[in-house]
Amino acid sequence: MYLLKIVLLLFNIVNVNSFVNMKPVKLINTRIKYDLKNFTEIENNILFTKFNQKAKSLIQLTRPKNIIPTIFLSFSGGWIMDPSIYLFTSIPFIISVVDAVIIMSTSMVINDIYDIKIDKINSPTRPLASGEIKAIEALFFSLFLLGTCEYLTFQFMPDNLKLIIQLIIIKIVLYTPILKKMLIIKNVSCATLVSFSLFFSGLATSNTILAGNKNFGLLLIAMSLIFVGSWTNEILLDIRDTEGDKYNNITTVSTVFGKETSLKASGTILNYGIVANTFAMAYLYDNLQISLFIPLILNPLVLNLQKIKKHNFSNVSIVNYMKNSYSPLFGILIYLCIIAYFFTPINN
Repeated sequence: MYLLKIVLLLFNIVNVNSFVNMKPVKLINTRIKYDLKNFTEIENNILFTKFNQKAKSLIQLTRPKNIIPTIFLSFSGGWIMDPSIYLFTSIPFIISVVDAVIIMSTSMVINDIYDIKIDKINSPTRPLASGEIKAIEALFFSLFLLGTCEYLTFQFMPDNLKLIIQLIIIKIVLYTPILKKMLIIKNVSCATLVSFSLFFSGLATSNTILAGNKNFGLLLIAMSLIFVGSWTNEILLDIRDTEGDKYNNITTVSTVFGKETSLKASGTILNYGIVANTFAMAYLYDNLQISLFIPLILNPLVLNLQKIKKHNFSNVSIVNYMKNSYSPLFGILIYLCIIAYFFTPINN
């Protein structure tokens, strides 16, 4: 009897012990599951952060600050040729604006792919130069952008605009490896592409020959002013990048003729463009008062250009000029859009 009680007692002790020992095991298992869940969440957060950073770097490659000016350029070209609210119902016009933004962005990416070594000196914080983005990633991104542009073009654009888009794509692909190495041509090529966005959107709004549109002459004036403004900016960018271009044996106006001569050339181009288009405007509308607003609006560009030499061609002075150049160029386009709506040319 005593032996049986002792056995039962031992059995109960073992059961209690087992129960007590099992409880920590369950707690440990629960803790492991909790830790694994936390680890997964942390890992997902890290992946999301990396993806987010990669996306931001890719967007930075396109120089997104140029998107709004590009949209405004395209809108201005379309509005000058068709100054009406119905412009916004035109699918070819809307696609022409989107295509212009995509092509501009793609050209920026392609340029950075070729200029990695140069940017390590001139712009070391650029995504490719800093190593945030690999060249192969930038290449696939540019192909994605071009593919999107091609799809939109062949899906919604008339045949004549499809051909123009193909020629523009060929141009931006050849620019950095070929055209960029040609003295002066590189600057003219960039300025032409910028001003051509006005013509392309203007063409997208019309089903007839552009020359038959009453505002075609005004469109040419707008293109000319944007061309000389862009050409001036391109020369100033060469002045800014002189040291890096010399190190990499790149021929530019600044490396060949020097900074002071390049600045004089840019001033000559800008002033000639303003004067010539002022007279063209006066002839087109037979109204000198209308035309005098051109030098009035663009005068800050001339004044700011002189400040660059005063500050010894410093990068800061050039960057400030570029920033301050947007307002006058925007202003002249707004003015020409107003003229297109309220006035009719007399001499076409």
